[in-house]
Amino acid sequence: MRKIRLALSLSCLLIASFPLRAAEVTLTTIPSTAAHRDKDLWRRAMTAFYGPYDKTQKCWVGNFDGRRFCMRPHKLQKVSAGQSTRYFLAIGGKPLDEDNSCHACAGAMGLFVLSDATPMLGLVARNDGYEAMGSWGDAPPEENVDIHRIGTPDTFAWTIRTGWTGQGVMSEVLLVRGLVGERVVDLGQIPLSYSDEGNCEDGTNLMTGEKCSSVTFEPVYAAEGGRFGDILLKASGLYKGESLTATYRMLFNAQTMAYGLPENFPEGLSP
Repeated sequence: MRKIRLALSLSCLLIASFPLRAAEVTLTTIPSTAAHRDKDLWRRAMTAFYGPYDKTQKCWVGNFDGRRFCMRPHKLQKVSAGQSTRYFLAIGGKPLDEDNSCHACAGAMGLFVLSDATPMLGLVARNDGYEAMGSWGDAPPEENVDIHRIGTPDTFAWTIRTGWTGQGVMSEVLLVRGLVGERVVDLGQIPLSYSDEGNCEDGTNLMTGEKCSSVTFEPVYAAEGGRFGDILLKASGLYKGESLTATYRMLFNAQTMAYGLPENFPEGLSP
């Protein structure tokens, strides 16, 4: 792969225009015409990032950190970019030759962003191709993976729904993975729900003695701010037995490069 300097203008289908900006793009060996058919794009991208297809395993087998992974296409999403398109490829897989029969046994996720602004597809950003994610050895299901505009018109990120259940408590969060330079990186977690009702009897938590909680959060992206905009959390439900209806603002911290919860966020509900 080689690098070029290229002026890119990105917009999702709901945005008319915005200023051009310069970005460094790594050219792949995949012709941009391959993106005309999803099947061709997937086949070429999987081979480029993970090697040839393994007919025995029925997947693309990659090697990372001394381990073998069986990787398959997971979800493809596209963002209009004026004269070009960005392709957000989520690739899911699992470790091979390992016992994955536990809730804490993670699968693997590869996250890649490609652009067809040049004759050969440009690699805009990527993670290491094997981020540990999911449970029982599998990556999070396709329906749990999505992209959102989280700031300026060209700032998109993946959100990946995951959760935890244990000792009567159920908690769900969105993992945020965004583009920083040429890397897809961890930008923090967004709470989605919390319930300790599995420990409750007559509205009281049998372990803590407090009234029970069952709260859901609806995120609103790119509410305000710059490149990484604020995220609003609209909360509703019961918090320690009392009705809760409130909105909390998650700000992006440029020092930690992650979203954080505000100080007034209810105690015990954070991921």
